[in-house]
Order: sequence, then C-alpha cells, then structure tokens
Amino acid sequence: MKPIYHMSESGNCPKSLAASRLGYEPIKDNPRSERIMRSGNRHEKLIAQDLVDEDGLVILDAGACEKCSDEEHRHVGGHHVEIDDPLVRLVGHIDRIALIDEVQHPVEIKSMGLFAYNKFKKYGLSDGYKAQEACYLHAMQTSGLYVVRCRDDDETLKFTVGAMSIPGFGYIDLGISFDEVLQNIYTAELAVQEKQLPEGKETPLCSWCKFRYLCDKYKDEKKPASIVSSVSMAEAALMWKEGKSAFDEAEAKMEQAKATFLKYAKDNKIDKFTTNGLTVGYYGTRQNPYLDQKKLKELVPETVIKMCTKDGKTWEDIRIRQ
Repeated sequence: MKPIYHMSESGNCPKSLAASRLGYEPIKDNPRSERIMRSGNRHEKLIAQDLVDEDGLVILDAGACEKCSDEEHRHVGGHHVEIDDPLVRLVGHIDRIALIDEVQHPVEIKSMGLFAYNKFKKYGLSDGYKAQEACYLHAMQTSGLYVVRCRDDDETLKFTVGAMSIPGFGYIDLGISFDEVLQNIYTAELAVQEKQLPEGKETPLCSWCKFRYLCDKYKDEKKPASIVSSVSMAEAALMWKEGKSAFDEAEAKMEQAKATFLKYAKDNKIDKFTTNGLTVGYYGTRQNPYLDQKKLKELVPETVIKMCTKDGKTWEDIRIRQ
C-alpha cells in the first residue's frame, strides 16, 4: 500500500513530512489558532456567496468527504481529489468548485487580517499555498480561482491560476511546478524508507511547523516545563495575561481605526487630515527593498558571505506562550 501525503502539507519541508510519516509527536494547536480558523471559515462562506452574487459564478460547496475522516473519526470537509504516483499517493480536499462552461475549477478562498493581507499584497502566496494549489490543478487538470479578502476592511483581490481569463480577476503565476512539489515529497519518502529524517530547510512556515522542535532553532520547545507555584510567579503570570489581553484588544482597535482612516484618505483623495486630536498622513503604497538571500548565496562564495557576517548585539531570549 502506497504511503499517503496530504496536498495541504505538500509544501512543508522534507523533515516535517518525514517526521509525520515516522510517527513523531506533533505540537498541538493552541485553542486560539482553532478559533481563528473557525472564524476564517465563516468569513470564507460570505466571500463565496459574493462570488455568486457579484461575479455571477456558479460555486459548488463540496460539503463533507465520505472517503476520509480525521483523527477523531469525523468526516473531513472538501471535494476529494487524488494523485496516484508510482511512489506515493497524494490526497487533497478542495472546499469549493466553480462550474464555468460545464468545466469544474478549484476555488481557494483566504480570509486574512490586515497584517497578513498586506504581506500577501507585497510578497504573494506563501510557498505552502503555492504547492497546495499546484497539486489541486494537477489533480483536476484545469485552471483555478484564488480569492483573498482582508477581513478588516473587506478589500478583495481575485485571481485566476492557469490558462483562464475572467473579467475583474487578475492572474497569479505560482512559479512552481507539480514536479517540484513531488520532488520535495520524494526527498521525505526516500528518507522515511531508510528510517531517517532528511535535512530540513528554513522557510516562513517554520514557526508554524508541528515538528519544529526537531530543528536546532526550536529544539527547546519540546523540553518539559517545570511547574512553579510561588506567589510572585503566579502574580506575574496573571499580570502578563491581563496585559496580553489588553494589548490584543488595543492592537485590534488600532488596526480597525487605521483601516477606516486609510479608506477615507483613498476615497476622498486626501493625503493629510486631522480628527479628534489625531493627525493622519497617507503616503500612498510603499515597498521596502530586501536582499534576496537565496540569490546572494548563488552568486557570492560562502567564504565571502561569512566574512561579511557579523555578530549582532546580544539579548535575553525569553518566550512566553499562553
């Protein structure tokens, strides 16, 4: 029986993929992540309805997959797709399908907060989303739709992926082929067959990886924590929780206000105004240049890079999670 890999995880680094296959214990999701996911799912349903009402698309909600269930034996949601490769079997679940000229196209909808949305506008899709979409398109042998909305101000970006054009939709080039995705999975599976973990690769997904404790950068996260019950520590914990809650609420209010100011400035074509004791300046869309580390390593010898690398200032590294 061929090993199964999930399309939603196909962009993960080979070490993470192999760790899952070899039975390593994953880090559990925290309750806040689950709440954010549920909230995002509700928002995505509204976005899907807008595609029907505003764009005239026929959107089919996949519902539950009768073939697959999760660890708690609940049916997984989504339209079931598979890729049967000689070495592995890839399985995916697509939330929605667009029916265009009697052809089914996968529809991916992402609901993002303002920070993530601005990051998407600047950098595009993450490598993980690109790999997942490449699998969907290969499985269905068609083009797809990708819709991203900021849940703070409802700004929406709509794209086609592949050879298809729809009025009002832009175009996304994934910049990755299915063969490249498959090669990533092969690297993991060949290591698994030797009962080894392959080398990991650092990506923006690392901090979300459920097996990050296997890498040196995050190795301390798996250490069992000592239980401390002193009064001063309990008071400090309560103080931190109250402060974190107040900070999160304040940050959310500030982001909401910022989105309102931005909309007003753009709608009224005004770059500076005052209101209720605040001065608001709008300086248009800006972009910071950055150094492409991957390209730099291709062009410059490693010895030169090491000569130019200097130790920065030291700091006390303390991490607090709730």
